[in-house]
Parts: sequence; structure tokens; C-alpha cells
Amino acid sequence: MKSFTCLLIALTAMTLGSCKKEADSIKGKSASLNKCQSYGGNENILNCCLEAIIADSRCPVDAVCIWQGAAVGRFSVHTAGSNYTITLSTTRFGEYKPDATVEGFKIELISLSPQKEAGKPIAGGDYVAELKITKL
Repeated sequence: MKSFTCLLIALTAMTLGSCKKEADSIKGKSASLNKCQSYGGNENILNCCLEAIIADSRCPVDAVCIWQGAAVGRFSVHTAGSNYTITLSTTRFGEYKPDATVEGFKIELISLSPQKEAGKPIAGGDYVAELKITKL
């Protein structure tokens, strides 16, 4: 019985010791076109701005498509001492990816709204990007 208890304690300790702390993340933040969003605490501040929609070939919600399409946005990212320009896509599309890493932050494009509707163009200023920012 003692050996079983010792084995159980050892397995529990190994299991708890192997768990990794999940990185801090900020989910559901939105960046409207030509507007910026700030992330992070007092020391690690990151400003992310949706500058332009480069392409939007997403399938309209009221249509049947053989491919979901993709939207690509250009973002400017500002940290304490540096400025970056990144492009993010709603899906892997050619050279574009849905995420990028900048100064210890992982920036992911979760979605782009509004959804397209057949025959209805989206005004440039109406675009809003939902981002997930994770401190690495």
C-alpha cells in the first residue's frame, strides 16, 4: 500500500511539474480602419493600427462558393522604440499568413468584418479587424 501511495504521489508531482503556464493573451480586441488599439501593460505597450485592406476575395455570405476566399490587411505596429508594417490574412493565402510576431507579441487576425454580401461593396472605413494579441 505504501509503494502504491508513493507511486501515486510521484506521478502527480511529475504531471503537475510538466504543465506549462499559458501565455498572457488579449482576445477580442478590434482595430477599425485608420484607428489604433493599444495592448499590454505599463512597460510593454504595443499599438496596432489597421491601415488598409489590400485584398478582399472572401465569399459573400449569401452566395455558394467553391473557396472561402481571403482578406488581407496591412497593419502598422508601434512599440516603445520601433515601428513595423505587417500584413495579415484571414487564412493562409500565398505569401500571407494570419499571424506575425513583433517585439515579443504574437498578433493574430481572427476575423474581418463586415461580412461580404453579393452585389454590395464595403466602404473602406467600415472594415474592422478582430485581433488576438499574445505576449510571448
